Amino acid sequence: MSPASTDAAYTGARWLVDELVAAGVRWACISPGSRSTALALALSARSDMRTWVLYDERSAAYFALGLARARVEPVALLCTSGTAVANYLPGVVEASLSRVPLILLTADRPPEARDVGAAQAIDQVGIFGTAVRFSIDLPVADSVPQTLRHWRSTLCRAVAMARAAPAGPVHLNIPFREPLVARTSPQDAPIDGDEPGEDRPAPFSRAMIGRRTLPPAEAGEVAEIVERAERPLLVAGPMEDRRAADALLALARRCDAPILADPLSGLRDRDSDVRIVDSADIFLRDLTVQRALEPDLILRIGAPPTSRPVFEFLDRTRNSAHLFVDDGAAWRDATLVGATHIWADPAEVLARVPGRAASGRGWTSLWTSVACATRQALDSALARIDEPFEGRAFRELAEALPEGSVVLVGNSMPVRDLDAFYPAFGRGVHLLGNRGAAGIDGVVSTAVGVAAASDRPVFLAIGDMSLYHDMNGLLVARMEEIPLSVILLNNDGGGIFSFLPQASLPRHFDRLFGTPHGLDFARVAHLYDMGYERPSDWAAFRRAVTSPRAARERRIIEVASTRQRNAELHREVWAQGVNAARVALGQ
Repeated sequence: MSPASTDAAYTGARWLVDELVAAGVRWACISPGSRSTALALALSARSDMRTWVLYDERSAAYFALGLARARVEPVALLCTSGTAVANYLPGVVEASLSRVPLILLTADRPPEARDVGAAQAIDQVGIFGTAVRFSIDLPVADSVPQTLRHWRSTLCRAVAMARAAPAGPVHLNIPFREPLVARTSPQDAPIDGDEPGEDRPAPFSRAMIGRRTLPPAEAGEVAEIVERAERPLLVAGPMEDRRAADALLALARRCDAPILADPLSGLRDRDSDVRIVDSADIFLRDLTVQRALEPDLILRIGAPPTSRPVFEFLDRTRNSAHLFVDDGAAWRDATLVGATHIWADPAEVLARVPGRAASGRGWTSLWTSVACATRQALDSALARIDEPFEGRAFRELAEALPEGSVVLVGNSMPVRDLDAFYPAFGRGVHLLGNRGAAGIDGVVSTAVGVAAASDRPVFLAIGDMSLYHDMNGLLVARMEEIPLSVILLNNDGGGIFSFLPQASLPRHFDRLFGTPHGLDFARVAHLYDMGYERPSDWAAFRRAVTSPRAARERRIIEVASTRQRNAELHREVWAQGVNAARVALGQ
């Protein structure tokens, strides 16, 4: 490859970064490598592009996910060729299902070096399959002006598609020929008669993105269905759309309907309206309670709910009318109830429903009285538990978290305990979670990304297996001095399996499902230069959470329990909550 060709690659890389900036992308994550040299230098050269260097691509993808979530804008990722690209896949899948925009820039071998046994060469074209909104294999940069215009236009298109509903990741696979380090200055070889630079704010191409809206006839039909309902139930699943959450709450007030609010819906953490039901994971475990609360209409927005009892309740309401409102044209009927799918902006759709109060029939008060009785029973039961218990940890967090802080909760048992035991307080605490693929991997890196982009105290509530899966996500927190408080719920293994049918297999349970590891997380804290606390009682736990250090330090606060005792306490508390719900119904 000639020096002129290398210069063409460098100039093309600089133009790509210019287009990223012009499109509003300001943060990028770089995982070091050789093939991606031109783009890494181009990203690092921009004073208006904040770059983060992460050595592990799997962690980088989740870190970028956290950045994009906190900033509510696309974040770019860059890696070299080979398995580095494949390590993005788990984070890409989560971003796709959670609708978080990422711009994946993967360096690759040129066509003549593919499928011939070259080192670090795998088939990268289309590697992310349906998990990306857009994917393209760009041509090798050359001195032909049309090639550069193609690179620039394609980048603009990719960013637009990452933002459009449903938002998500896009993939540009970019081949580079050797030599990978320019022998002359790229400025000496301009392409297309111009040069990239920071004084070029206008993008090469633009896309104007609108929201889906319903025609008047269909909007009127939706309004009529809602107004006709005698027992409407509004369901808010995990979602990032704050406008939709506001619109759902406004509709609930107009028609005086209960909202079954997932903890990650954005409703529990900023409003204490009595219509927001926050303990359904407990009282819907009872079939009698389910029958007493059966609606004739269910209107849903957001992803499927976290709670298994809630999911099963929705599955049993097959005689009810079901409306799913989604701006991403998704088919989110996991219960297969035969719903009406409304593909339009939820905020716009809900605002066009006048609503008709159902309170005269006592429908909403029935739900809220059951929820209130359940919550009081839970609070009473938890107050009597002095020993370490993961459920109580979330009730304590609800009281102790600094107002306006951010909590990212891990999957498996932590998010379920958040659902069951964290009440709707309306204290401005922002609750987040990776509920797209709902895996236990990458949670630490996501939380560090959220903390890096936030000016508020950030807490990560996570189980021990999930922390083990992604401990290397703590490295960038140490390197960049990113404050993060980790609430570690350690039961020495996969605690959720104690509640599943596998628990009835004692011969194989521990080795295949319980998976005890015996890790000393104080040493993990030491490895990553973090503070470490293991509170002796709940008062000490509250002091640790409320400490001013939360906003400026990295630390692990460990709540250690045993899987068997933790399961016993859960069942005892659940039973007390269900009993209170039945009493409230006169059962």
